[in-house]
Amino acid sequence: MTVVGLITMLAVQQPQVTARVDRTAVAAGDTIVFTIRVEAGGGEAVRIEDPSHAGLLLAGARENSAVEIAGEERRRVTTRELRLVAVQPGSWGIGAARVIQGASVVTTTPLTIVVSGDPASAPLSAESLRRLIDAAPPPATQNEVAVTLAVEPTTVTLGQQVDLLALAWFPREIRTRMRTPATFENPRAGGVWSYRHALPAGVIATRRVGGTTYDLFAQHETLFPLREGPLVLGPAILSYSFPLTFSFLSREVRHELQSDSVLIQVRPLPATGRPSGFRGVAASGLTVELAPVTFDLYTGDARPFTVTISGRGNVALWPEPEFRWPAGLRVYPGDVEVAVERSGVDLEGSKTFHYLLVADSAGSYRVPPVDYPYFDWRAGRYVALRSVALDVSARLRPGRSLPAIAGPAPLERAPFVLPLTFSSLPWWVWGVIALLPPLLALAPRVSWPRPRPRSPKAPPVATEARPLIELERAFAGRLERLVPDARHLGDAALIAALRAAGIEAPRAAHVARLRDRLRQAVYGGGQVTDAAELLAEAREVLAGPLAARTSEARLPSLRDIVVGLALATVIPWGIGRAQSVTAEQLLAAGAHAAAADSFAARALREPRNPGHWYHLGVAWFSLGSQERARAAWIRAARLAPRSAAIRRA
Repeated sequence: MTVVGLITMLAVQQPQVTARVDRTAVAAGDTIVFTIRVEAGGGEAVRIEDPSHAGLLLAGARENSAVEIAGEERRRVTTRELRLVAVQPGSWGIGAARVIQGASVVTTTPLTIVVSGDPASAPLSAESLRRLIDAAPPPATQNEVAVTLAVEPTTVTLGQQVDLLALAWFPREIRTRMRTPATFENPRAGGVWSYRHALPAGVIATRRVGGTTYDLFAQHETLFPLREGPLVLGPAILSYSFPLTFSFLSREVRHELQSDSVLIQVRPLPATGRPSGFRGVAASGLTVELAPVTFDLYTGDARPFTVTISGRGNVALWPEPEFRWPAGLRVYPGDVEVAVERSGVDLEGSKTFHYLLVADSAGSYRVPPVDYPYFDWRAGRYVALRSVALDVSARLRPGRSLPAIAGPAPLERAPFVLPLTFSSLPWWVWGVIALLPPLLALAPRVSWPRPRPRSPKAPPVATEARPLIELERAFAGRLERLVPDARHLGDAALIAALRAAGIEAPRAAHVARLRDRLRQAVYGGGQVTDAAELLAEAREVLAGPLAARTSEARLPSLRDIVVGLALATVIPWGIGRAQSVTAEQLLAAGAHAAAADSFAARALREPRNPGHWYHLGVAWFSLGSQERARAAWIRAARLAPRSAAIRRA
């Protein structure tokens, strides 16, 4: 055989090997499929050695073999698949796989896998736990699977952080037979607040003890003791399985192991140096931040602000700060946000309290700084933490109108029923009824001296120098006698008050328009073109509707006295009560002083009714007493904080 023929024969007998992955860029937690395909001739068996895959966890493997016939040539095709899980972000390599057939050895090309992930949200790495892993005691017996607990520190102060690490020790030859990672059941821990952290699902570290190489799986928890005295932690339960044979279809055997328990001592918080107002907060490096620290707002407006407490410790149990709010400011608490993160193995974060600030009264307010004392378990002493002060400047909104009156609906009144039985009326009522017909018959025959009719009071005589000014004052005085506090009423309110006083609607509207014209003529500052006509019209109104309503009443006649006595005696008091003017009608008519008295009496009888306090404030505001109105509205707001009318007031 020539040399060329020998080389050709060896090339034909050399296995042809290809290696590939389904993707080279994945996210942490994804699965990669690595496939090796071998085409070989001859009768010798083919053996495939798996490559190294640091940073990737082997989740499963499958291999099959088949014979392909092409004419007279027969070739054996062997395929092996490895399922690898990306557990940590970074750039990881799949090493060279070896294919051996007889004396022939073929290696594949190494591949690079890029695993992406957010380092802040990634699981704790082995480096951050290296101190805890190195301090963990090794298993008592070698060449066997074991599970142990590592705790640091073992003596703590109430509220101090404790790190609990459960470690599973697998000898290398046993671990390589596993198809799925080992799993932990949470170690039993009573009387603590715990945070469980994510760790890589695969091997987190490797240690050599004696002559045995162990691959370690781990689970990490951060604990905060909630009570003093000894605390028992554990045991931890480990579950794992591996196949009975190397076949992919082999049945798996499941095993469970249990660790020993560990004991830690929790000391109470020291009594020496404990500040006043301490509420049991144990942390490290706390800060209190207010945002914003100054407010410039209108009364009645709501402004949000936040209080953020940051530091290391059990963030979830930090209490809410206690403010001392001055009178005139109201605060409504909102949501609470808790953010927890890690700095190595230390747990830190922030707790944010949201509020709405409302100013009831105008003025400048200074909210004192809030005290937040805590025990710093790193420094071993108490810290008197204090925030900055809060400055609030509240002012009235310009041009804000008086809120509309929206009081409670009037109560339905029962119809009056005249009692007709003899026993239902007293004896003197029946006597009056018996004497009523003779008195009515004798009344026309009795002559009584009639008073001389008085002529209407003449309107004020105006001088030539200031006729309009004196007439406007006389006009205003007549209105005040008819409608109290008429000078503070607008046109619509004055017309309603005049209607309530018994003046017809057209005349009431005429009086309101005439008042505005007189005010414009006297206080407008311009030249009046129709002064003579305005004087004549004002004198006519003073001598007409206003004079008729404000003049003295005539003396009653005998008929009036008898009829009035009969009506007052026979008709019960219920009719007079039914025809009385309500407080709401007095307020609408402009009789604010009488309305204020009525609503004050109601508020004394029913102090839990917010409508009475609200209307009392409206009446006082109309009378010009803003302080009394504000006090009544604040009382109403405490009873009904969701009322839109009260908030506008």
